[in-house]
Amino acid sequence: MSSRFSARSHILVLKARWAFGVSAGIAMGLGVSVGGMSCKWEDLSSGQRCLVITGAGIEIVLTTVALVDLVRRPAPDVRGPKVLWGVACFVQPVGPVVYLLLGRRRAEAS
Repeated sequence: MSSRFSARSHILVLKARWAFGVSAGIAMGLGVSVGGMSCKWEDLSSGQRCLVITGAGIEIVLTTVALVDLVRRPAPDVRGPKVLWGVACFVQPVGPVVYLLLGRRRAEAS
């Protein structure tokens, strides 16, 4: 197995843990094991840690922007049910991006 694949897998595992709200386990040094591979936060290089934190920050910002827009936007200006889009916004990392690109109707020019 190449080290590039291994690093990518570690990042995906950490992002999945964060997305499901168990990042406290990583912060406390608990191991993560997926598919026979295990990883701890302290096992990551500083570059990998930076990528995970940056990715998490981008996901938080995109999700927040999408949810605020969804709540403020009138239902007729949303393509499909707002509840469905609200749930979709928590499907990381594609949910908020898909909503922002496809879920909103464009305002008509006056």
